Amino acid sequence: MPTPSFDLIDITQALSRRFRFLLLVAVAAALVAAAFYLIVPRKYMAEADLLITNPLYTDRNNLFRNDKATFVDYYGREDDVDKVMAVAKSRATHDSIIHVASLWAKFGLDTNKNKFWLKDAEDRFMKGFEVKRTEYITVKLSYTDADPKLAAMVCNDAAHVINQVYSGFYNDLRRENRKSIQQQYVRADSMVAVLTDSLARLRDRYGIYQVLSPVRNTITTVPLTAKGAGYGLAMEEIQNLEASKDQYVVDRTRYQSLLAEYSTALHSGDQPQIQVISPAIVPEKPKGLSLPLTILVGALVGGFFAMLWVLFATYWKKLTSAHQA
Repeated sequence: MPTPSFDLIDITQALSRRFRFLLLVAVAAALVAAAFYLIVPRKYMAEADLLITNPLYTDRNNLFRNDKATFVDYYGREDDVDKVMAVAKSRATHDSIIHVASLWAKFGLDTNKNKFWLKDAEDRFMKGFEVKRTEYITVKLSYTDADPKLAAMVCNDAAHVINQVYSGFYNDLRRENRKSIQQQYVRADSMVAVLTDSLARLRDRYGIYQVLSPVRNTITTVPLTAKGAGYGLAMEEIQNLEASKDQYVVDRTRYQSLLAEYSTALHSGDQPQIQVISPAIVPEKPKGLSLPLTILVGALVGGFFAMLWVLFATYWKKLTSAHQA
């Protein structure tokens, strides 16, 4: 038995006959969409844009260069953005944001009764927090919450924490270098003091107060009172101590200069590695469609599925009638 036809004319006629049904379904879907819009709490999304700087710009080799000028790009590269993304997505950073913004209190979590309060706060925070890179080699932060002021505050706090963690990595390395240099400086300064005291006692003992260069062909004349037993040994000891002291004085000066270099831009507030070019502001409009668009979309979706139902029912009726005939 041939399959019954169902062309464009049949479709138009079927929809025309059930126009009232289609209209009622569209109106009902629009009302359901409006009720859903009014019942469900609205969410607000705040955004902030971060610009990454080149960490090599604040390196001591570029700040205190003594030879030719070296060109250093001020802006970070793709790999620098990758590092910021890794920092922004780390759990340690999320926990820091939760503590800075006191989100457990905003979420109504009791830290005394709920031993898993931090885990619950992390789960709720991750539902609204998002970080992504842009095509302009920047990083965009966003946080969505029912409270627009809280969304903006958390977004700005996140930018501050990410800058602290990211810049702190470089600053921690500099602090460790500075600590090692500081230890060498203390040793050199202590040796200078010890050698100075030893030289003073030798000079007073043998009456040798001239500067005795360790270079053998520049020995100066000494007083007659200094000549006698032990004079040769005194000359050798004084020259050796002078040579050691001079070297330690040079080393101490170099360490002192390095300490000054490594102390520059040591704190994150001095030369931050991340610049907030667009801080988050309190959003005025909720996220998602407005009420009129929600009603329109609901009516269109409801009418579309109603038309599918009418066409399917009409064709099935024709197919059943053809088989019974």
